Amino acid sequence: MLSKRLINAILKDYLEDYSLEQGLSEATVYSKKGTLRRFVRWMGSMPFNAESCREWTRWLTKVKKYQPESVKHEVRVIRATVRFLFKRGYIDNDFALEIPSPKVPRKRLDIVPAEVAEKIIIAGTTPGKGDNCINKKRKEEYRQALRFVLRTGLRSRELRDLRGKDINLEEETYFVRSKSGSIDVLPIPRDMLGELKKRKDKLQLFEVRSETLNRALKRGCERLGISTKVRTHILRHVFCTALLKSGVPLQKVKRLMRHSSVEITDRVYSHYNIEDLKLSLNSRHPLILKGSKISEIFDYVNKLIEEVGVKNDDRFYTKIKRAKNTISVDIIVKE
Repeated sequence: MLSKRLINAILKDYLEDYSLEQGLSEATVYSKKGTLRRFVRWMGSMPFNAESCREWTRWLTKVKKYQPESVKHEVRVIRATVRFLFKRGYIDNDFALEIPSPKVPRKRLDIVPAEVAEKIIIAGTTPGKGDNCINKKRKEEYRQALRFVLRTGLRSRELRDLRGKDINLEEETYFVRSKSGSIDVLPIPRDMLGELKKRKDKLQLFEVRSETLNRALKRGCERLGISTKVRTHILRHVFCTALLKSGVPLQKVKRLMRHSSVEITDRVYSHYNIEDLKLSLNSRHPLILKGSKISEIFDYVNKLIEEVGVKNDDRFYTKIKRAKNTISVDIIVKE
């Protein structure tokens, strides 16, 4: 049977002391507490070792019918607890890696382009005929909050925790409290400086709730006939993939996303950006270059010009002229 000392170490020392050391958020600690309480109740008189932990994962899968994602989460918490107990001297053996974790196939996120996400935000926050002044003001608040998320990649909680005092207009930066508890400095989106200037004296920068933001996005999708499920956190994914597709280096995207390592950014998001691989393959491989017709190379150059964004910027006219052996590009600023 688990000793009282070990149970206290699991439920008190780990959750309170170690969580404080690591700067874990309240939500993370609450989740860990639920896992550990379930685990301690299940263990009963069983010895605390690798075999009993393996039996526990089998019980979660076969008896409780947990999905692989849920089992993996539970195992992650127990592994971290084992490492903590070993480090503190409560147990003599670190058997964390002996606890199997199910392999969960990576699901491809259904992500809309940033331009489409912006249209969804506008459609979902446009006042209707029956909206009074209060509702119109609320929808404007939702619009600006969602626009900020789309341009910063903030998590919903991080957005709602922002205060007016976190804004530094002189340096065009702001402070954000990450889920790990750390405070990071990030750049303010240039096109939102004017909006934030009006909010710098507010206690809560955006007076919104998570559920109302999600309802606004759902309403926008319905109005535009978009079947993709877009929620506030999806805007974080849209933000990241938009930067990668625009050629922003992975290391800088990692810093903007505030991932703990660049490997996370690479593993989760890089497979959404195929354009850089197309460019590397078709413009660098000697056999592909030699085997391409002149017209095919011209088509490829034309496509590259379109993808740099100028052709899709309504402030410019872009004229691409092709002759038999030449191609020319004229970029004209609209009056």
